[in-house]
Order: sequence, then C-alpha cells, then structure tokens
Amino acid sequence: MDFAFATSQRPRTNMVTILIPTKDRPEFIRFLLRYYESIGFQHGIFFGDSSSKENFNRNRKIIEEFGGRLNITQFECADMHSGACVRYLGEQVKTPYCAVSGDDDYFFPGS
Repeated sequence: MDFAFATSQRPRTNMVTILIPTKDRPEFIRFLLRYYESIGFQHGIFFGDSSSKENFNRNRKIIEEFGGRLNITQFECADMHSGACVRYLGEQVKTPYCAVSGDDDYFFPGS
C-alpha cells in the first residue's frame, strides 16, 4: 500500500529532487531537514519511508514541522528494501534531475 503525504506549502523549484530512503531513524530525518533548511534548499525532497508505523508517524510529524520552508513529500514504502524504494521514488519524480542520498548523508552546494 503506497501513500504520499505532501507537507509543504512552498512552491516547488523544478530542477532537482533528492530521493532519500529511510527506515526507523527519525532523528536522522530531523538533522537532515535542519541542514537543508539552513542552506536554503529550494528543491524537492522525497522520503521513501519503510519505517514501522510508529516511526513513520514520528517522521511525518517531523516533516510537517518543516512544511512551508522545504518541499518535502513522504512516501510509505512498507516492506520495500532500499533499492525497491529508490526505484519507486524515481518513478514519482517530475523534475529533470534527481539524486539519491542516504538519510545520514548531506549534499554540499558548490562541492
């Protein structure tokens, strides 16, 4: 069963989307979103969330905290391994470019 939760009010920038598979690591999601907020990231962020129901809901609440400041969509990827989750996220992308990142990795502008 797949669900998408769009939680941002900010208009999307239509160049790149970061695809991030995650499972049961809410604090990593919080740190990652704080970082992208701090650098003024204006592109899309897709989380493919394979977490337990409890952590999925925790992640959703964290994502909602950043609504309006970041362009984030959370997809439920229950019972998917990370490769299948990335493939699924890639099928949702509408931007010309995308990048895959771990939930504990960061992209640095200009590097």
